[in-house]
Amino acid sequence: VALSACTGPEAEAPTPDPHALEKGVAAQAAAAAAAAELGSTLKGRLMGAMKAEGPAGAVAMCAGNASALTVEVGRTHRAKLGRSSLRLRNPDNAGPSWVQEWLVAQGERSAEGVQGLSEIVDAEGARSARLLKPLAVEAPCLVCHGPTPVPEVAAVLAERYPKDRATGYAVGELRGALWVEVEIE
Repeated sequence: VALSACTGPEAEAPTPDPHALEKGVAAQAAAAAAAAELGSTLKGRLMGAMKAEGPAGAVAMCAGNASALTVEVGRTHRAKLGRSSLRLRNPDNAGPSWVQEWLVAQGERSAEGVQGLSEIVDAEGARSARLLKPLAVEAPCLVCHGPTPVPEVAAVLAERYPKDRATGYAVGELRGALWVEVEIE
């Protein structure tokens, strides 16, 4: 009795949102859909440009369309998303701090065994679903990201990305990550 008098009236616990789990699952699904759409559409367009116009055309397509496609997919899925790396080609592709932390923790290494993430977080006053998918270097990637890009690719890269750091990779290495963040409303 004496202790209850010292602690004052009990604070009421906030009422939990009965739909919080459903909202989180829906946000995770939206993040996965956005990642799948951006990844498959960008890869398809890149490979189509490579086939139709060769490596320099593929670089030009990526330089001219990847950012707009990312914005479009983000708008469609009500998500923030992008592709990032420790070795950026386009400085505008630096991801948010949580992506950079993941990239630094992984370091320069083989992509084998690298785990992405899918989580719900409370950050900066908002609740969000986050998804991060590791990107591994595949054989076709070497045309633009290998140790020695072909001369016509090197010329386009020098023109469009004078501070390019995204070369020197080998098949199977971790290139970076595709990331998505969806706010839970």
